[in-house]
Amino acid sequence: MANSLKADVVVIGAGSTGLAAALSAARNGVDCLLVERYGFLGGTATIVHTWAGFQTRHGEQVVGGIGNDIVNKLVELNGSTGHIPKSIPESVTLVDPEVFKYVAQKMCIESGVRVLLHSFFVESYAPDGTISSITVYNKSGRQDIHARFYIDCTGDGDVAAKSGCIYEVGRRSDGKCQPLSMTCRVAGFDRKRFVDYMRDHPEEMAKADTWTRGLDIGSIDGSNEVFTSFKGLNQLVARIEHEYAYVFPRERVNFALTPIEGIVYINSTRVTGVDATDAEGLTTAELSGREQVMDIVKFLTRFVPGFESAYLLDTSIQIGVRETRRIIGDYVIERDDVLDGTRFDDVIAQGIYPLDIHDVDGRGMEHRNVSRPYQVPYRSLIPKGLENIFVGGRCVSSTHEALGALRVIPNCMAMGQAAGTAAALAYRQHTTSVRNVNVVDLQGVLRDQGAIF
Repeated sequence: MANSLKADVVVIGAGSTGLAAALSAARNGVDCLLVERYGFLGGTATIVHTWAGFQTRHGEQVVGGIGNDIVNKLVELNGSTGHIPKSIPESVTLVDPEVFKYVAQKMCIESGVRVLLHSFFVESYAPDGTISSITVYNKSGRQDIHARFYIDCTGDGDVAAKSGCIYEVGRRSDGKCQPLSMTCRVAGFDRKRFVDYMRDHPEEMAKADTWTRGLDIGSIDGSNEVFTSFKGLNQLVARIEHEYAYVFPRERVNFALTPIEGIVYINSTRVTGVDATDAEGLTTAELSGREQVMDIVKFLTRFVPGFESAYLLDTSIQIGVRETRRIIGDYVIERDDVLDGTRFDDVIAQGIYPLDIHDVDGRGMEHRNVSRPYQVPYRSLIPKGLENIFVGGRCVSSTHEALGALRVIPNCMAMGQAAGTAAALAYRQHTTSVRNVNVVDLQGVLRDQGAIF
């Protein structure tokens, strides 16, 4: 392999944002190279098996475009339930991660995206605010990659940060980030036995919580709504903690069904006090997360009816990171922009997922539903001081609080599609700055290709 590569547009990071960005760039007629550190595409979307927020709870589509295309392909291959409405406060989409990995690569190949796997970004060269090249390391050694435009979909904003942009990490008051979580899948779950137990113990359902997705008796036995996920067993957790001097990572058990009967996805771990851009901190979090997974599986199989014969199927490829760097862009999305549904002239995406801020120190969280879809402006994808790069996903220009809503997979796919389309337009217009893209033209192309805003 040559020591240098060239493309019109380079996307770094092939998670939900990067996948959508690369697909949209290629579909809009440019040569796009998608660079990924793992040996598969999909990133965090392969470790979060419930994609929340494509639709409202009433079934109104909020996020469309490439994200919806991906879900439709998954449904065709029995890799997803499709969108399940009437789930409070928004729809959920259950996904099989292995089918998704295949769908992701198949769509890239069919769209003409060039893919470079097992390649870790290490450096960017940006004299005068314009990136001339980036460097990755892989089995071929050091490779320099040259492009006209770059899209940073690393989640941590690695490329933009190395290029000299300004950014924030965590809360402005103390720099603390939302906690990390190691997810896992457990097989051997007996849904009927669990539902029967919960029918006899309604006090174990988190009814008082504002996030009550599928937690009343009617929905959990399927009579009113589809039982997709569960949050509860608070009293059981408290009792076992007291009797056995055991500390559960969360104050309750969180799990969701998957497209495969008998397999559930568990998201109940919590690692606080870690900066995931620090190698030693991230290592500590990985080790702690898997330790917590083993304890949770032991707890479930010993104390929770329906899990007696369950066993650990797998843990996620890496610990899930909710927050690290947030790039300071031409516009910073604020908490009130999300809660009030601020309208922007340069809107390029929207979302309905609630404000979901996990406690940086403890086991609780703040949860605030939104009354209408909030918007993502084009300016929030553009880092201040840089000319030929977009950011997208959880490193989008926003506050710590606003990120609690923006960071989920449907929203990331919508941002990625906007960034990829804008990069293609900028390339075809022979401009040198992403700020020169005609936003009205961009909005028109996005809508023509199924985006909703």
